[in-house]
Amino acid sequence: MPREDASVTTVISNSQTRGLAITDATIGNGSFIVLPNVYIQSDIGSSGDAIYVSATIDNAVITVGGWLIADDDGVLVNGGDRVVLTSTGSIVSNYGLYASGTGGGNHFIVAGTIAADYEGILFASSNNTATISGHVSAQYGIADGASNSVHITAGGVVQGWDIGYRLVGLSSDTSTLVNDGTLVGGSTGAIAGPPGSSLVFTNSGMTQGNVTLVDGADSIVNSGVISGNVGLAGGADSIVNSGKISGNVDLGAGADVFRMLGSGTVTGDIAGGAGNDVFRGADVSDRFLGGDDNDTFYGGGGNDLLFGEAGNDRFFADTDAIADTYNGGDGNDTVNYLLASAGIRLNFALNYALGADIGVDRLFSIENAAGGAGNDSLTGSDTTIALGGGAGDDTLLGGTGNNTLDGGDGADVIRGFAGFDKITGGAGDDTLTGDFNADTFIFADGFGKDTITDFDEFNNAEKINLAGVTSITDFADLAASHITQVSADAIIIDGANTITLLNVNLADLDANDFIF
Repeated sequence: MPREDASVTTVISNSQTRGLAITDATIGNGSFIVLPNVYIQSDIGSSGDAIYVSATIDNAVITVGGWLIADDDGVLVNGGDRVVLTSTGSIVSNYGLYASGTGGGNHFIVAGTIAADYEGILFASSNNTATISGHVSAQYGIADGASNSVHITAGGVVQGWDIGYRLVGLSSDTSTLVNDGTLVGGSTGAIAGPPGSSLVFTNSGMTQGNVTLVDGADSIVNSGVISGNVGLAGGADSIVNSGKISGNVDLGAGADVFRMLGSGTVTGDIAGGAGNDVFRGADVSDRFLGGDDNDTFYGGGGNDLLFGEAGNDRFFADTDAIADTYNGGDGNDTVNYLLASAGIRLNFALNYALGADIGVDRLFSIENAAGGAGNDSLTGSDTTIALGGGAGDDTLLGGTGNNTLDGGDGADVIRGFAGFDKITGGAGDDTLTGDFNADTFIFADGFGKDTITDFDEFNNAEKINLAGVTSITDFADLAASHITQVSADAIIIDGANTITLLNVNLADLDANDFIF
């Protein structure tokens, strides 16, 4: 049976520094103490605690109702371990509930109210937990010093007129905050933390104010409302948002991940900063800014605006038939239409791609493109580096530079135009044209029945690369067993696969024309 140390009407008020000291002289380890409706006041200066739990008390269960009034701490657990404290009344003090010292594993349950001048709940030790279904208000609603866990339940309110939840741990600390109720910040924000420490934040309720964390590996899962900007400067951070963020999201430096789910929204920009970031949109219109380094974008549904900015960025296009905008910015950037089953028509010189699956997309400052499963037409510009057809019977037209053109599967038509191009037909019966300058035609096993329309056997820089054809080992082997003249054309034979060199005389070919 629990021991009652105060009746319903008990008042404890004295001239000592502590209104009630709970030590091993008053209760033993593992004891229960119930203060159902008391008024406890400590009257002596800034060091006064309403209830003091000494470091020698472990595994105690304490329930407090009524009023606790103190100049310092409402309740100080000074180094004890695994103390369960339930407060159903009102605490008025400088610090509301304070777990200090080297102890840990304590659990504070707040079903009443805490009105504190400085910190409502302060964890200066580690591995403590707090469950809040009542109301906590202070300059700093909660101050978490070292790898602790806080849960604001539905109906619970934590309010800080400077910071609602203040993370004050070290670089090795990771704390957990779950908000199913209301977390309100003031002038500095709803959540703020120092460099290095990490926070795992799950929000299904209302968070009012900015969320600002620095350099740790922070994680935010939001299905509720965050009314303010989210800034995660440094560290490998992640955000999953199926709720609403009314503000900007700045992931900062580090390899970060942002993922939108369902009907989640962000009213402002979503920016990556430095680091190789990954952005995944959902069924709404997203605005992603990659920042520095090599970023990856999945727009998802909606009318998306995706900006790679600096670095070699990759855009994986969606198939919602809604127009998107892809802007690579600086670097060597790629747009990938792998998911498209219907054919697409892409023209880098005219800054567009269109198709039944994708709608009409706008393309800017992008150097590479990959098609999908349909019969695609990809046209380069003077800045194009590479085009890949993928599956289907594709048409690839290079730009004026040095292009890498790969038809993939299917019967493809490829033209290099100006530049020193690398042209691969892939599987299927392909028609390959290098056009101006010296080009390299690349083949591998199973290349099909291909035709090179303009191979120049008198240009020593023009090459046929057979290094990927295992049955042809060198020029002597080619000349003896794998090439023949048919009318005006030289034909290279590899089993059922052939390469027809239109208007090429076999006698004019030598080892300089090939790569083995």
